[in-house]
Amino acid sequence: MSNFTNVTMAYTDANVDVSLTSKVIEVLVLVILCAVASVGNVSLWIIVLQNKGLRTMTSMFILGLSLAGQWNKR
Repeated sequence: MSNFTNVTMAYTDANVDVSLTSKVIEVLVLVILCAVASVGNVSLWIIVLQNKGLRTMTSMFILGLSLAGQWNKR
């Protein structure tokens, strides 16, 4: 049991070096993901507000969720 604790402690205390390339790739992926989500949310608002048939309570609820998602990202 003692060895298991020591191995766990050594594993959690180890510093993991992350290369600059992987950091840049991660940032690029996150920026692209945020941009696609923003474009999707804005297009959702445009589509629902331009079509009178889509102005239902369910659509307004979805618009509220998309707005909350935009505020949550910032």
